[in-house]
Amino acid sequence: MAGSGFLLPPCHFIVMEFNAALRLFGFAISAALQFSLLTFIRRSRKLEKLEILFLSLIACLFCWNFGNFLLLLFAETTSDLSRVLLSFVVAPAAFGVLAFLPPLLLHIHLIFQLRVLPRPVLPVWRTLEWSLYFPLLALPVAIADFLDNYHPSQSILVGSRFSEAYAVWFSFALLVSAFFDWKMLQQSQKREDRPLFGILLTLFLSVAGLVLYTYFIQDQDSLESGRPLETVLMLWSVVPSA
Repeated sequence: MAGSGFLLPPCHFIVMEFNAALRLFGFAISAALQFSLLTFIRRSRKLEKLEILFLSLIACLFCWNFGNFLLLLFAETTSDLSRVLLSFVVAPAAFGVLAFLPPLLLHIHLIFQLRVLPRPVLPVWRTLEWSLYFPLLALPVAIADFLDNYHPSQSILVGSRFSEAYAVWFSFALLVSAFFDWKMLQQSQKREDRPLFGILLTLFLSVAGLVLYTYFIQDQDSLESGRPLETVLMLWSVVPSA
């Protein structure tokens, strides 16, 4: 027993250090991949609506990953100015860009279906396009609530009382996007595009299931900063970016 008591703290420390290194590396790789995508897309002289939406989605994911990279990199800073900037600028910005992911995912699939499907799943009406962004009206209130409740030691994913509502909204967007990908997987005329739709279908269903499980089935302690499920949810965007 004495030997076990002596060995547990070093082992626990090693696990924590490995997880911190994994998160730092994951955020850095994701941000680098998304920055590369941003520069690649911007090479086009004339961007169509779909490219602009995709560019916006990648920009949001870049801000999310780069913001979390900065928060993790300077977590132990002793500078008062750095702590203020991290808590009142970087963290709220990373939290805020999450709100744009659901409408952008839905909008991209709504437009992209017109290029792939002989008969669109949904007609693209201007009213429908604008309505996708209606929940963003609550974003200023959510950010204000985040600033009141966020602490650097906790995960951004639980930094607001709007977190569970966002989890439902994000899961809904992922499931609808998966449905679009399933239809495009079935009806795509280009055989080389089908593996992409299959990967996205699997990814979106997996992430939606993980979000719902973590927020509404699993104990909320699983969303503490550094826990395995929280780490996976924080880093999921590296797969589609790659």
